[in-house]
Amino acid sequence: MPRRILVLDLGPSPYPVPPPHPLLVLPLGRGQAAVALDEASPEEVLAELLSRGIAIRASRVILA
Repeated sequence: MPRRILVLDLGPSPYPVPPPHPLLVLPLGRGQAAVALDEASPEEVLAELLSRGIAIRASRVILA
């Protein structure tokens, strides 16, 4: 069964990966990261990450 994954293009940050938070953020390299959208909407995930100061340039949902 495919899972919805939110792929993020991260903006410049002093951190090599986003700081710890309740969401599981997987670094992909090349300034990208992924978050599994098990029960959250993309909007909820983006709001949580932005509230924690993570700079996001773009995002897209894929099935994996």
